[in-house]
Amino acid sequence: MRNPVKLFFPLAALIASIIPILTSLNFAGIVDLNTTTFTFTQRHVLEMLFSFPSAVFTGFLLMSSFSLNSFDTSIYKKHNILALLWIFERIVSFINVIPPVIQLPLQSLFLIFAGLQVFIQFKKVKKEKYMYLLIFSLFLIAKEVFLYGVFYQNEFCYSLGIGIAVDTLRLLFVYISTKMFSCFIKMAASCNVKSNNFINPYAITATAMILFRHLFSSKEIISAIYLLALVLNFIRFINWDILKGWTHPAVGSLKLGFLGILIHMLFSIISIYFPNLDFSFSILHIFTLSALGSLVLSFVLRLSLANSNLVPSKSKYFKVSYILILTAIIFRAVMPILFNGNIESFYIISAICFSVIYLVYIIKFIPKWYFK
Repeated sequence: MRNPVKLFFPLAALIASIIPILTSLNFAGIVDLNTTTFTFTQRHVLEMLFSFPSAVFTGFLLMSSFSLNSFDTSIYKKHNILALLWIFERIVSFINVIPPVIQLPLQSLFLIFAGLQVFIQFKKVKKEKYMYLLIFSLFLIAKEVFLYGVFYQNEFCYSLGIGIAVDTLRLLFVYISTKMFSCFIKMAASCNVKSNNFINPYAITATAMILFRHLFSSKEIISAIYLLALVLNFIRFINWDILKGWTHPAVGSLKLGFLGILIHMLFSIISIYFPNLDFSFSILHIFTLSALGSLVLSFVLRLSLANSNLVPSKSKYFKVSYILILTAIIFRAVMPILFNGNIESFYIISAICFSVIYLVYIIKFIPKWYFK
C-alpha cells in the first residue's frame, strides 16, 4: 500500500459496519455476546466512541496536512507502526486473561503515538499542533477513565469517561469545522461564507469550557456554559449560509454534523432542568450519529476530493449515505423519545442504516482509493 495512513479508514469502516449490528442484535436478545471482559454494550461504546473516531480523525489529520504527491516517504514506517498499534489494541481488548493493570497502559499506546505524530507533522503551525495535542491528551484521559470504570465496575468513572470523550470530540469538530467548510465550499461552489474570524475563538473557547462543567454542582452554571457555547456556535452556523448546500453531500453532511452538535447542546440544557425525561441515550446518539456519522463522511469526502481524481461527491453512494444517516438519526435518536414501545426495532433499523454506509464504502471505494 502506498500510504499506510490510509489503513485507518478501511479499518474504521469495518468496525462501523459490524459493531452496530451486533450490538443491536445483542440488545434485542437475538444473540448473546456478553462473553468477554466487556459486556457488549460496553464494547459498543469502546469501539464506536473511542476506537472508530480515533482511527478516523488520526487518519484525517495525518493525511490532510500534506499532498500525497509530495509526501515524505521517510515517515511511512511510523505510520505503519501507528496502524499496527491500533490493530493491537483491538486484539488486546478481546483477551480476558490480561489483567486491568496491564490493559490500561496497553490501550493507551495508539493515542500516545498518534498524538505525538500529529504534533510533529503540524510542527510548522504552532497553534494547531498544540490544540491537537490537547485534544489527543483529553481523549486519552477519557478512554483511560472509561476503561477504569469498566474494569473496576465504577459507574461514575464509566459515565465520566463517556462524557469527556463526547466533549473532546465536540471540541475537535468545532475547531476544524471552519477550515473544512472553506475547503468544501470552494470545491462544491454551492454557497458563500461570511467572515467568522471574530466569533471563532470565542465559540471554540466556550465549547472547551463544557469540559469543565464536571467541576460545578450548580445546574445554573452548567446550563449557562452550555448556553454560551450553543449561542456562539449557532451564530457561526448562521454565517455558513445555512439555507444552501444541503443537497451537496460534501457540504450537507458537514452542516448536518454541526447541526447535530447544536441540537445535542440544546437537549443537554433541557435534561439539566428536566432530569426525569429519560432520553439520555437519545441525546448521546443525536451527537454520535450526526457528528460522528456525517462528519466522518465529510472527512472521507474532503480527502478524496483533494487526493483523488474520482471526485466521489458526484457518486450516488454519497447521496444515498446522506439519506441513510438522516434515517439512522430519526430511528435511533428521535423515535425512542416519541414512542416507548418496540424500541429494539428502532435500534436495529438505525444500526442497519449506519452499517450499510460503511459496508458499501469498503466494497465500492477501498479497492479504487487505496489499492490502485
